[in-house]
Amino acid sequence: MYLENNTKFDNQLKNFFEDLFPQTGIIEIRPIGEGQQWEGQQWKMGKRRWYHSTIELIRELPQIIEQCRKRNWACFYGVLPRKEKGKAKKADIQPGRVLFSDVDNKDTGGWAQSKKAINSLQIKPSYIVRTGGGYHLYYLLEEEISPQLIEGLNKSLAIKSKGDSTHDCTRILRVPFSYHVKDNANPKLVQIVDGNAHRYSHKEFIDWLQPEECAVNQVHIPIKRRVITDKDLNWFMEKYPDI
Repeated sequence: MYLENNTKFDNQLKNFFEDLFPQTGIIEIRPIGEGQQWEGQQWKMGKRRWYHSTIELIRELPQIIEQCRKRNWACFYGVLPRKEKGKAKKADIQPGRVLFSDVDNKDTGGWAQSKKAINSLQIKPSYIVRTGGGYHLYYLLEEEISPQLIEGLNKSLAIKSKGDSTHDCTRILRVPFSYHVKDNANPKLVQIVDGNAHRYSHKEFIDWLQPEECAVNQVHIPIKRRVITDKDLNWFMEKYPDI
């Protein structure tokens, strides 16, 4: 069961969500049934919950996690803040201050290969969460950036980290200290295994990841362009006199 009386776990959970959501916006919690009992069916989704602050969220989250555990349900949350309750499509996502990647063992080949992929990253994640089937990587940012740029950077980050296609801004990921219950007989605790809470400038990731130019342009991040001089024009006219 969730260690709701364990101060260490409570503090980690509190710090994690306060670091991911330092700005205003709605935080979505989404319980989802998974595992053998749902095979051949659409996933069963529990009551979605919406919180205006991390204070509200942390007050109720241990109880929600325990309810999910008893029902063999996983507990997910929207990584980026929503604009209003009940809506979580792309148009409903606010700017955020985190990048993320889902490194899945089934894609890398196993735990050892996933760890190797993470250890090879040039920039160290702010948080690493062991999910039961792999790792979630989080990079905290110093400033808010648009959902479009987050998607572009996440897409490149997935390639660097050997992650899967979880780059979209509407993405939900597993709540730390909830349970991975795809094997209902063997639930696995989702744990924060590393967390330095370091914040990076998003410009570091533009330089490192080199996202698609269209993603950068959508948020009006200036791109350095060469200024054409008179010398350039003279060279061009000499080389192509008939134009």
